[in-house]
Amino acid sequence: MKKASAAFMGIFLCSALYAADFGFSWKNEWGWVDNFHDEYNLYIDSLELGIHADIDEYNFLYSELGKKDSDSLDMDAEWNKVIIGTDIGGYLGFTGVHLILKNGYDEHGGGEEYSDFGLVGYAGIGTEMADLQKDWGIGLTVTSGVFQASVASSWNLGVDSLDGAVVNVDSGRQVQFFAGAVDMLPGLSFEAGLRLDPDRRGTTLVCDAAYRIPLEDSVMTFGGSVAHTNLEGTDFTDIYGLYTPAFETVFGLGAEIRRVLNEDTELYASVSYKGDEIEAVRALGGGAGISHGGIGAEAATSYHMTLSAGDPIFEGLDLSVFADVGVAEFTLGYVFTDGYGWSSNSIAPMTAIGGAYMNFTSEF
Repeated sequence: MKKASAAFMGIFLCSALYAADFGFSWKNEWGWVDNFHDEYNLYIDSLELGIHADIDEYNFLYSELGKKDSDSLDMDAEWNKVIIGTDIGGYLGFTGVHLILKNGYDEHGGGEEYSDFGLVGYAGIGTEMADLQKDWGIGLTVTSGVFQASVASSWNLGVDSLDGAVVNVDSGRQVQFFAGAVDMLPGLSFEAGLRLDPDRRGTTLVCDAAYRIPLEDSVMTFGGSVAHTNLEGTDFTDIYGLYTPAFETVFGLGAEIRRVLNEDTELYASVSYKGDEIEAVRALGGGAGISHGGIGAEAATSYHMTLSAGDPIFEGLDLSVFADVGVAEFTLGYVFTDGYGWSSNSIAPMTAIGGAYMNFTSEF
């Protein structure tokens, strides 16, 4: 697979050089944590260079080179995404309908996650869905107005082997269906996805939605999500973002209000809740913030009401200030927590006893 990947990269880059039009993008998200006692953490969420090449009116190439989900500053960059796309709808002369065929590799795909809002994002728990497979795959996307639907499959879906080295729970065979809409009704956005995993003999269904209500000087947002699986095995963390295989269904609910005081100043507050069907997890989080001309401050907290350990716990308090200078945003914060390592904003993993953190993000 690595040899095929290298060959594919070479074809992509050569094609891009001869493309009629191509451009570059840059995304950088990393953070640092120090508890000033015995531990500090560095974490790179993404450090990526994007290359987009329009080969002609109907065909394009896109790739991302960089690092994701890493705790090292070494220079071992990887190709995280390589996609060849064709606008079949445009080629056939469709009007008002875009029919895009994508073929390639997308290691870190994801959906819109409309319900992932608020300072403590429990409302969007479990909503991750890939644009393509997180291995080599092929996908077809249809877009018409506010609606979008897609189907994607891994390249090795047709493999039928009794050899455990070829077909196993990690072989990546998947089929995925996705549908969503932005402002289907005024203020209402939703998405839903179904993923079939033949090697783990099960399916995963996720959906989330958000409803925004504009008021005179404010905007209120309500949202929720649910994820359900019947997969065999215990590796559910890639679906739920939670660290237990003991349940089959998780859900989240949330609400947020944003109030504009003047042209440059905004106040906002949110509350969110997550749980599962057997009450192994019950958590409530929330916070408030203020922003003025790109500079602001936030406070957030979380409280676990049900844990396997027994007693409810106060997870922590996250206080932070931030500055958005256009092409980059800086955040400095401090977390007060007693052994739970919780944080609302920190990109890097928080230490068990809390501490100071710094985030840096930039994108162009």
